[in-house]
Amino acid sequence: MVTNSQEGYNNWRKGILELYTEKFSESKALKFVSFIDSRYKSIGKNFLPHKLMWKLVDHYYKVTKKNQQQAYGCFGRGGYGKSTLLKNVLWFLDPTFNQTRIAQSEADFERILFEVSKLPNRGRYKAVMIDEPSPEEHHQSKEWKMTQSVLNQMRQANLFVGICATDMSLVKTSFYSLITGTFAFRKMFVYDYYDEDKTPQILGDIRKLYDPSYKVFNLGCVLKRRYVKNMKSSPFTPIDVEIKDYEEQKHNHFMDTLKRAVEMKEKKFAVDVKESMSDEDKIILRMRKLNKSQLEIGNAIGVSQNTICLRLKKLKKIENAINQVMSS
Repeated sequence: MVTNSQEGYNNWRKGILELYTEKFSESKALKFVSFIDSRYKSIGKNFLPHKLMWKLVDHYYKVTKKNQQQAYGCFGRGGYGKSTLLKNVLWFLDPTFNQTRIAQSEADFERILFEVSKLPNRGRYKAVMIDEPSPEEHHQSKEWKMTQSVLNQMRQANLFVGICATDMSLVKTSFYSLITGTFAFRKMFVYDYYDEDKTPQILGDIRKLYDPSYKVFNLGCVLKRRYVKNMKSSPFTPIDVEIKDYEEQKHNHFMDTLKRAVEMKEKKFAVDVKESMSDEDKIILRMRKLNKSQLEIGNAIGVSQNTICLRLKKLKKIENAINQVMSS
């Protein structure tokens, strides 16, 4: 049986049809292969293993026929192929999925949800993704509480959602609780799939046992609960034509985050400098703002006019630098 479309899509398709006819029935096999054809026939190549596609088709009909939501987590070390796999999964479920539906922050994710909701049929059954979500909002902030409200209600939007992260601990509970299926990368381009519907509590147990080295994905108590195991991830996707723009988007997001981090530290430093000024310096600046002369200021604090002149020059430079940082 041919199970790799690299050897020819038609031969691969024939092999899949034979396999699933033997396992189930001809009608179920034809329905499955027809779904695959709707995605890959025009491309002449598949991007996912057939065992996983069988499960994804089940998810597709669960969401579209029963108006539910399906959310996937994808975790593992950087460079292992997480984003590529999740893009392939989401595109298989929704061929309109593209780079514009991939968020790199919580705020960006909400913007994408809003844009999707304006599509025909309120954007139902569309796919969205958040890639490496960063904890930009404090969990007690008003902004994050509003995000939580959105996440708590988004199940009614009937979407396919992907959440991809190198560090699982950075995925806030409100996001993680949406997930009902997880792709766990144990090595480069090789992953297992865990399904909450088939093995209840598995995703909660993975979360509890997680550590930054991802040893959790090699623990016997976890491995034995895999729904599909040792699958290979394609290094390509049907939307690779957009990859250059996506990499540029990711770089721009990184530079924006870096810029905000630098500005935040600069502002803190400026505030610290201002607060560390002596009481005498603060009096000098206050009197200068009241249009007092250098002589009057000197007499008030008991120093010469020349000393006030020199100190004002120094304080003016500090004040200008602080104002420039705070206004940036």
